[in-house]
Amino acid sequence: MFVIFSGEGPTDMGTFDGISSQVGPMAKMAAQWIERKLGYSVIDSASFTLKEERDLTRKAKSNQATKQKREEVTRRNKVLL
Repeated sequence: MFVIFSGEGPTDMGTFDGISSQVGPMAKMAAQWIERKLGYSVIDSASFTLKEERDLTRKAKSNQATKQKREEVTRRNKVLL
């Protein structure tokens, strides 16, 4: 299992610089819940990453724009056929 913790910033979920992480209180709480339910520590096994909400929002908007471009190309191709 791999978990993506996301929140508004370092005070709730923590920070990750690509090499090391500082797990915040909300991520710790979620990881403890997962460990109690599954008997598996995502933190001890380093099976997690931390992403700020703004990064996920930016990625989602980029994906939406890409999807819209693909749909437009598909519509144009159908007209040409």
